[in-house]
Amino acid sequence: MKRASNLLGAGISQLFKKAYRLPSPIIVSCCAMLGLGLTTIPSTALAQSQTEFCAEGSAGTPLFPCLNAWGGGPEVQTETPGTSNEDFTIQVVDKGGVGYREIEYLPTGSCVGDIGNSSSDARAGMDDPCGNPNTGAGAGWGTLFTLQQSYCGQGYVWSNVHWGGFLNYSNYPQQSDDLAYYLNSGEPGYCMGSF
Repeated sequence: MKRASNLLGAGISQLFKKAYRLPSPIIVSCCAMLGLGLTTIPSTALAQSQTEFCAEGSAGTPLFPCLNAWGGGPEVQTETPGTSNEDFTIQVVDKGGVGYREIEYLPTGSCVGDIGNSSSDARAGMDDPCGNPNTGAGAGWGTLFTLQQSYCGQGYVWSNVHWGGFLNYSNYPQQSDDLAYYLNSGEPGYCMGSF
């Protein structure tokens, strides 16, 4: 009997790992059917441990779209706030006295730039090396950005140094998950910030 309950516990653990997007009432109902007692965790608690990089709404709230390392990467696509694989931070890089910015994906320590670190592909990927914060040395293709706030009340528009275009997603301004980001858009897109 003890072995069966251990297997059941392991199965429930796997269920929670795979069902993190389900609303908590579904998880609680499932566990109630199995006779398990659980403390309900609000669905927003799962995303609170990551720093999201999203469009910035009034009062500093994250809005669609957010950068998402789709399936753990390397593709960078649109996703709604509060989804897994959205753990990004902003790194300041001083290169020749200019304060550029890089978007680092914390789980891997890589930066958003040209996918595959290819100088000829403007699709955003997060498999490029980040530059040395003091010199910019070692920065991958397309990882350096300048910030422009003239378009924004909140957040910044991200202009890519390598491509001379903006960080924006395909089919902008359509609001849909799973759209690819590019570094060479002629449209400034949404004002983005980290949360």
